[in-house]
Amino acid sequence: MESKVQCELDEIEKALAVLLAQMFECDGAKTERKVALSDAEKREAIKHKLQLILPSELMTRPEPTMLQCQIDEIIKDPVRGVYKNAVRLLGERIFGLTGDISVMLKISERVADRDKNQCDYRYAVIDETWDGIGTSLNYPGWAA
Repeated sequence: MESKVQCELDEIEKALAVLLAQMFECDGAKTERKVALSDAEKREAIKHKLQLILPSELMTRPEPTMLQCQIDEIIKDPVRGVYKNAVRLLGERIFGLTGDISVMLKISERVADRDKNQCDYRYAVIDETWDGIGTSLNYPGWAA
């Protein structure tokens, strides 16, 4: 691989490690807040999440674009949504530079292994956010 490409891949790897560490902290703080909620607050949160969708609505709704899904994710949970979209963007860049899922896998493993306490969490986030990267008719791409 060209040294310029390798340099960028190294920088992406460092950025992924920082993003995932921040996501882990953010999710941990959110878990602590959820534990502190009263029963009434928990019931209200569950009601807010429930949404009735009729089958006829499903048939007429247009399929959301990737951009709309990213925006919805940011609106739903601004901090985590931005982190997840940044992880996705960096995964797309790795594939764009290398065209190789195996390089993505090696980088994801190194990033996950940087912190043994967060290893499973980090790999799960990468796996989920990179789902579908590199998918084409002739190439299966990343699959979660």
